[in-house]
Amino acid sequence: MPEPGRFGVLLGGTGLLLPAGLVCEFVDEADVHPVPGGPPRLRGLMQRDGRPLPVFGVSPATTFARQRLRVLVIGRGRDAAALEIDFPPEPVEPIAPRDETASCPEAYPPGALDRAWRCAGHEEVFWEFEPFRLFGLLGGRR
Repeated sequence: MPEPGRFGVLLGGTGLLLPAGLVCEFVDEADVHPVPGGPPRLRGLMQRDGRPLPVFGVSPATTFARQRLRVLVIGRGRDAAALEIDFPPEPVEPIAPRDETASCPEAYPPGALDRAWRCAGHEEVFWEFEPFRLFGLLGGRR
């Protein structure tokens, strides 16, 4: 069972179970600037602590204009990156693993998500994931 006191977010309609102890920050209206020629899932760059920070989404970008996005910044300094999320993080209580044969949502690259959990009070399942592996896959690294 995952540790109690976990948080989850929705990313492209899919629940993600944030790892326990993860250093992260919710930003409601991040100013994101496009990167021409960047990977399809790269929304652009935002400024954080005087540094450019990549912002990723699960689906390919549909606009190449400056945007205000709801994001979750994960990590610190040069290792930080952000995910475009649907809603602010909220407490979730994993109660049972979902069937091992459950397939990963199609929008995610293979290997991006791990085990799925049913959570109390939620219809959607929440998937465990390793944030920096997910960033690499969304950015086109294999």
